[in-house]
Amino acid sequence: MLKRVLTFWAGFALLGVMSAVAQVPLEGAIAKIGDDKLGEAEQELQGYIAQNPKNLDEVYYWIGRINYLREDYEKARQSFQAGLGARSKSPLNQAGMALLNIREGKAAEAKAMVESAREINKGKNADVEYACAEAYLQGAPSEINAAKVILYDMRTKDPGDPRPYIYLGEYYKKVGVPELALEDLKKAIDKQPKYVPAYVAVAELKYQEGKETQSVEAFNEAFNYATKAIELKPEFAPAYRIRGELYLLTKKYDAATADLKKYVSLTGNDVQARIRYASFLFLAEKYQESLDEMSKVQQETGTVTNLMRRLRGMSLAKLGRYTDAKASFDEYFSLVKEEYYIFDDYATYADILREGGNFDEADKYYAKAVTMKPDRAIGTYEKLADLYFNRGKEGEDQFKKLDTQRRALMKEAQAAAEQNTAFAAAGNTEEANKQYDIYEAKLKQAAELEKQAAQVRDAYVATYAAEARYRTHLLDAAKDANEVKNTHYYKLGVAQYKGKLYQGAEASFNGCLEIQKEFATPYLFLFNIADLREREDTTRQDWYSKAVAERVLSVWGEKPAAELDKSTRSVVLTALGVMAFYNFDPEAKGAVQNCAAAQPWVDKIKAIDPNFATVKPLEEYCTANGGR
Repeated sequence: MLKRVLTFWAGFALLGVMSAVAQVPLEGAIAKIGDDKLGEAEQELQGYIAQNPKNLDEVYYWIGRINYLREDYEKARQSFQAGLGARSKSPLNQAGMALLNIREGKAAEAKAMVESAREINKGKNADVEYACAEAYLQGAPSEINAAKVILYDMRTKDPGDPRPYIYLGEYYKKVGVPELALEDLKKAIDKQPKYVPAYVAVAELKYQEGKETQSVEAFNEAFNYATKAIELKPEFAPAYRIRGELYLLTKKYDAATADLKKYVSLTGNDVQARIRYASFLFLAEKYQESLDEMSKVQQETGTVTNLMRRLRGMSLAKLGRYTDAKASFDEYFSLVKEEYYIFDDYATYADILREGGNFDEADKYYAKAVTMKPDRAIGTYEKLADLYFNRGKEGEDQFKKLDTQRRALMKEAQAAAEQNTAFAAAGNTEEANKQYDIYEAKLKQAAELEKQAAQVRDAYVATYAAEARYRTHLLDAAKDANEVKNTHYYKLGVAQYKGKLYQGAEASFNGCLEIQKEFATPYLFLFNIADLREREDTTRQDWYSKAVAERVLSVWGEKPAAELDKSTRSVVLTALGVMAFYNFDPEAKGAVQNCAAAQPWVDKIKAIDPNFATVKPLEEYCTANGGR
């Protein structure tokens, strides 16, 4: 799914706090940032720059914040650097730079910046402390814990301020304790019952829970908190955004559209809000409408953001326009540092390469995606494997349909040939010629269908080979997660078998049986693979199927027929048949036959199924030749 543009805390936890040393009033612009009116806030802040106020560094910081929220990280860096140029020891901009450094994996540089910012600030400006905590929250566990220390300190200093609880909610979410996150967010509401951002924060948290667990209860709670936020402050745009996304997830598309349009309207048609609306259209699987909305934004504002490039690439990929999608992503990758890529960037680009037939290159990008999110590796590769399984099944069905039509035509041709012969014998040359023309036409049609069927067969074999590729990756991911199941091996084996990768299929079925030796079906595939190997053996001396038969009989050979289910019975009968023929003619030369040695195996077969057709020729031979 498309990445959410804002985490629940990034936009509004710093609302409404005027800088302690402000020389121009910034509270209006800061409030607009929290209202998702980024364009209006930036315009207001840019207007202050010409005044060259003493707090110019803070003006640049908030512009940097806006660019950060837009995911335009290079512009954010430029703004923070401009703030440091206006004041070399600007604590806010040091915190801003720390945020970028953390995101880029430069933990040591980020820590130095945070420590410097806090030393200069000495706890005077709460914005600085929260900005430092925010930077740490983007880091590794050690940095995340450092954020907790700052937030505990801020909570102690001002117990009535709801903001520490908002950030602590994010902290507990980061460390995987959502129940404590919810507890702190509700404390924020207890401190200030009319503090609307806290209600939206709870809605966001429960939204994520519902998204991950499909919990109706979580969705309902999220909806109630978002609606309460709207009741308290009907003009608060973010509340409509989250409620619209809730409607989207629960497939209430009309309500979602209404809320998202209201959200855009309340932001004053902010560009970022319109991009979010385009994202909503994407998530609603309205890919062309998403593209159209972004085109309108570009035409009306002249704006093309990196988020638009990403979303455009994703939408084009969904529409199957892979060349255009690749071009959009190539442009995005050229403008954004790799440290800021998300899972879907790599995964979608891999999809584009894969659909273009470049499997090896695609695999590199899938690997990058699942390295970023290891918990999504199994799901990613399983989805790809299932995609090719379904395509292969469609190909098989098409082949069967074409082959059925071909067989019907061949029967019609045969019937026409017989009619031709009959009319010719009767001296009816005219009718004989007509039937001959029908015969030739049917043969020609059958030949064309045979050609089409062969092409379809080759295509679905290649498709199953592609399925096998991703089932191999799936098996590796399952091994890494210690979640291997026999079905991972089994489905891989089937895909390899249908993709004519017989050596790999044999290994996979053996892997399956190591986990569950009483799984009957893999033995049938192993018999088929052994048969293929025997057919390739021109000496006809290698009984590859004998080893499979002995394995089967070691598992079920002593069980009464009544205890064998249908699939197991088929496997056991096949194994007994192999042993009967092996003992009848062990060297497969046809020179020395031993009916006496074969007979005990035949008797075992007849005890299970008296009509088992496979050994009928053997029985008939031995009867006709007096058991010799």
